[in-house]
Amino acid sequence: MKPITAEAVQKEIDNIRALGVKIVTNAVVGRAMTIDELLNDDKFDAVFVGSGAGLPNFQRIPGESLCGVYSANEFLTRINLMKAYTFPQADTPVKVGSRVAVVGGGNVAVDAARTSARLGGEDVQMFCLESRETMPASDEEVEETLAENIAINNGWGPKEFLKDKNGKVTGVVFKKCLSVFDASGKFAPKYDENDTMEVEADYVITSIGQCIECACCSYVCPAHKPLMAQHLQSKRFVKKYTAEHSNEGGK
Repeated sequence: MKPITAEAVQKEIDNIRALGVKIVTNAVVGRAMTIDELLNDDKFDAVFVGSGAGLPNFQRIPGESLCGVYSANEFLTRINLMKAYTFPQADTPVKVGSRVAVVGGGNVAVDAARTSARLGGEDVQMFCLESRETMPASDEEVEETLAENIAINNGWGPKEFLKDKNGKVTGVVFKKCLSVFDASGKFAPKYDENDTMEVEADYVITSIGQCIECACCSYVCPAHKPLMAQHLQSKRFVKKYTAEHSNEGGK
């Protein structure tokens, strides 16, 4: 799968503008203006919120905030948008090290693993809960990952991150995942806490999904408010917001 080039993205933007769409940049909805202001003051008939899920999920396990543990969001943002691979020409640095453990089995985890290898990682390994057949990453992405000599360890989830005396990550303890979903299909992984393995790592990148923080509606991601249940809360928010702001009363 070829990466999407900046030229291809610009072409899509130009096509949208050619349809008569006005694109306003550097405007944070919820801070620069609210949805109510867009509807009432600017007289828009409707507002579609398509901001995406840009915040990383965290597991709140020991050592998750150690130096050397990246979220995939931060890691890839540093590489792509901030050009960290050109440091010191760019202001933002990034370090990979020789041994890199990537936690997650989706396409973003694949991106992080392949990027790590291209930045000099000699022993890059992925660890995910799912089996090879049920990994969220596309088959093509998985095949290309394996072709780059990146190992994929299926059926393992992190238990804790290990550190040295300076608070720098040195490895990960993984525990065997027995199942990922319950009988109803809900994400509810079960583990064998006694079946573990320790993996040495200079850096760890976690990629276990994203969540949202929508400034326009004051809905804050459960990763930052642990008492909120992410999926249930998001469904309630969508239903409530639609009912309050639909011209048809939410019907």
